[in-house]
Amino acid sequence: MSVSVFGPLNENITFTAGVFAANKNISQLQGTVEAALTSLRFDRVNYKWIQSASEWAYFDLKAPKDGDL
Repeated sequence: MSVSVFGPLNENITFTAGVFAANKNISQLQGTVEAALTSLRFDRVNYKWIQSASEWAYFDLKAPKDGDL
């Protein structure tokens, strides 16, 4: 698995691995990491099965603003 962040403020994260060819695996990982990614202030998470994929699954996250408690 490879992980990369991107965006002007590195607010997006992409996980790339062959296991993400199956939506079930994406759903399982999303359920596991969503709270952690939100607390780390990520706005979007992408799941690709290969780096060059033209289509991928993604989830928008509702990260709190830095000033919010």
